[in-house]
Amino acid sequence: MFPVSGEFVLFVLIASCIVFGVLHFLSHPHVVHRIVGISLSFLGMAGLYVMLEATFIAAVQVLIYAGALSILMVFAVMLTRHDETDSPPPKRWHHAGVLLGCSGLFFVVVYALLARTPPATQPAMGTNTLQDLGILLFSKWAFPFELVSLLLTVALVGAVVIAKRQGESS
Repeated sequence: MFPVSGEFVLFVLIASCIVFGVLHFLSHPHVVHRIVGISLSFLGMAGLYVMLEATFIAAVQVLIYAGALSILMVFAVMLTRHDETDSPPPKRWHHAGVLLGCSGLFFVVVYALLARTPPATQPAMGTNTLQDLGILLFSKWAFPFELVSLLLTVALVGAVVIAKRQGESS
């Protein structure tokens, strides 16, 4: 057995938050509740990044995924029609399959944690900095960066046009 530290307890709590959010996302019939579940898992991922001392990645995770993608999903829900009768009722075996899969994953993770051996030495830290990332992003990767922003803008305009067309026809 290995000693249980505060860091391990925090990791288990954050991992449980992620798993709960994803299970909520997968099993809830209402779309808005699904968005809350996936946002919870995104925030949990940011917590893992903070534990790994990658604060910039954690901030990006919160801003981009938990913030912007959740807002985008809410807009998608508002711009489309969702009838509650569209979704079929869950099958009998659905909950049993989810429980069996989660239990199996839990036991695999526990086995992997108990069977691991800690490394003899700490790996060397990388020397890349946030400044290096910014220089690369706006020099070598400037064109792909702008291309992605243009693609996202076109997708947003296209979604608004399609939603407006469907709204006029009904």
